[in-house]
Amino acid sequence: MPKRVTIREVAQQAHVSVAAVSRVLNNKPMRITEATRARIREVAAELGYVPNVNAQALVTHQSKLLMLIIPDIENMFFASFAKQLEDAARDYGYLLIVANADEQQDQEQALLQQVSARGIDGTFIIPTLQSCHHSDQLIAAINSMTTPVVCVDRVIADLPCDAVGLDHREGGRLAARTLLEHGHRKLACVTAEHDIISAAERAQSFVQTVQEFSHNHKHDPATVQLFEGGYKFEGGYACADSIIDSDITAVFCCNDNMAMGIRQRCAERAVNVPQDLSIVGYDAIAQRFMLGAMLTTIVQDVTSMATTSMALMVERLQETSQHIARDPRVQILPVHLQDHGTVQQL
Repeated sequence: MPKRVTIREVAQQAHVSVAAVSRVLNNKPMRITEATRARIREVAAELGYVPNVNAQALVTHQSKLLMLIIPDIENMFFASFAKQLEDAARDYGYLLIVANADEQQDQEQALLQQVSARGIDGTFIIPTLQSCHHSDQLIAAINSMTTPVVCVDRVIADLPCDAVGLDHREGGRLAARTLLEHGHRKLACVTAEHDIISAAERAQSFVQTVQEFSHNHKHDPATVQLFEGGYKFEGGYACADSIIDSDITAVFCCNDNMAMGIRQRCAERAVNVPQDLSIVGYDAIAQRFMLGAMLTTIVQDVTSMATTSMALMVERLQETSQHIARDPRVQILPVHLQDHGTVQQL
């Protein structure tokens, strides 16, 4: 294994002081000519010098490491968010570590305990379903932490940290209004466990909007049937036959995975979308990952969620270094409907 090049060796080769090399390579201000700066960087590159981040952390008290704890690494929405957050962290000079809690509260707690042990500067967390339903352990863990935490997507009330969420209630309303405006009155909503906060908000808002429409249009009421799809492709696929064999003309799926499952079963049974069954999905995963046919869907701006989360984290890191304490902030980002031709006008 080659010997690690030291900052002293760079200084000797460039005929400057160790302090000069340190300040130039760390972009610190110093009275030094541009020619000397260029020579230092050139020598460092020639020698293959790599900064010792552990040594830097001892001086700056920052590891430049952030952690993202996600509940399910196989979930495409979470994977997409992790990619966008990694990009945002890199723009600020941070390295993001992604850890999978596997929807287990005990694993989530173990990962949170690693934050201090590993010298992590700050943590992003999308809580597990168990923590969404019973948040006492998560609240206690965050209260015990000395570094900033930002909760993302599954926003839990009373968490002692900043949070970034999406307006899922508006998403449910948009889906319902779109189907109703296209003349559909026999509707289905495919959702997931009610302890998934986002799923509950989407489904409840969808149903409420349909009920309000029916109350205001008693001569032309609409009905909605609820189906359990577990947020999985196979869950949507499993309930598709019941929907197809009924008088339902349109279905709102609380995520694209379930919508794609229904669409797959429609294809197998020669049911045309949208002529025979209209479908609205949620989260634009089908488009982002180019998963076959496009869906009319409610779009969550994953990039905006990542950049907003990172901006909050950076603010908290700056406040921590200045010993400033402020109350937790919650930012709810908008969603919008993207039409890809899977809703038929009746």
